[in-house]
Amino acid sequence: MPRLWAPSSDVDTPTGRAAWLLAATAVVTFALWFVTVLRMTRGAEVVAHESGVDA
Repeated sequence: MPRLWAPSSDVDTPTGRAAWLLAATAVVTFALWFVTVLRMTRGAEVVAHESGVDA
């Protein structure tokens, strides 16, 4: 079964610096996604409250 991060089977698992960069990229991506979803959700709540939709 191919690895998620490298579909070709001739690529080895990253080690050392490459592994840390891969982990850091995953963490930063998740953090940005989380903040975006949180801001959009809160923004939608504010708009709904101000427009009276949530009543």
